[in-house]
Amino acid sequence: MHFERCTVTANEEYGPGHWVISLRSGQDLSGIQAGEFLNLQCDPEDSWSLLRPLSILGVDLAANTMLVYYKHLGRMSRALSSVQAGEALNVLFPLGGRFPVDMSHRRIALIGGGVGLAPLLFLAKQLEDSGMEIDAYFGGASKPDLVLRMLEPYNCNMILSTDDGSHGYRGNCVDCYFDSGRSHDAIYTCGPNPMMNALKARLDGSVPCWASLEEYMACGVGACLGCATHIDNADKRANETVCKKGPVFDLSKVVFHH
Repeated sequence: MHFERCTVTANEEYGPGHWVISLRSGQDLSGIQAGEFLNLQCDPEDSWSLLRPLSILGVDLAANTMLVYYKHLGRMSRALSSVQAGEALNVLFPLGGRFPVDMSHRRIALIGGGVGLAPLLFLAKQLEDSGMEIDAYFGGASKPDLVLRMLEPYNCNMILSTDDGSHGYRGNCVDCYFDSGRSHDAIYTCGPNPMMNALKARLDGSVPCWASLEEYMACGVGACLGCATHIDNADKRANETVCKKGPVFDLSKVVFHH
């Protein structure tokens, strides 16, 4: 884990409200894996605000940069979207754990939406030369939410859905997955909790499913316990910190609260 002032090399809007920022580090980034995240200073003028947890979209080893996808939702993301190339931001990275991957698997499914696409796309990139067939079931409310430009570089089967039917399957990505009728050796998911809870309810346990959880975090290292969530372990239920013990968990063991 490193705490570093990273230089912004690009900060670009890929679609209305959807941004990708590139952060150049002086550290070796080759060990960063899909599922891990970072804590980022969003406002260069406000060094006292808490760093914000953001999933890592990818790593460009040639440029030694980390790519981060974020949405323009509130005050801090608005501040982040105004950051220019050449400015420096405080970054704590890498945090959390990675997606477990069984390299003997032949076909896997990625199911997600929103900023949950970031770790799934990172996983797709890391496995593109593995020989695995990757089916990506990505959904959004409407076509702009799919951020099609961001999906272009990835070599996987994109099965896209929109709630309003403006692009691809009409409906959500969970329904799209089950209606496809395809079988997989493993499933990886990230997105809003209601989406992942709906996926959990329809799985029968025959296929392992790994979920990257989205929770509000303060410290990012398991000290403040602000991101604790209920996880079923054997015969007992425990509160586990998403930042330290996760963010990746076996979906069948996650207890979602309505």
